[in-house]
Amino acid sequence: MGKFPHVLWVGIEKGSDILRDIAYTIEGSLLREGFQPADKLFSPHITLGRVKKEIKKLPLERKFGPFLYTVDSITLMESKLFPTGPVYTPVKTVKLIKKS
Repeated sequence: MGKFPHVLWVGIEKGSDILRDIAYTIEGSLLREGFQPADKLFSPHITLGRVKKEIKKLPLERKFGPFLYTVDSITLMESKLFPTGPVYTPVKTVKLIKKS
């Protein structure tokens, strides 16, 4: 479990290499379409929540899991931050195909 300035998250260990490959494949496609590159490296995680006030430190850090689940699609989301909170809009969903 960790934090960004305004976000609580849980990191992903098992399968993180696959998630990085997917993220970089998506980013490569976006770059070819004229989008700007990300300003930081991809960090596989699940966002637990976003808060308005900056998180200075976590009261307790701990490990969770393992949690196992199957992902069958990826949705590219547009995120716009407003004073009232973030608004997320799905841009495109791609179904994943399991390799034999």
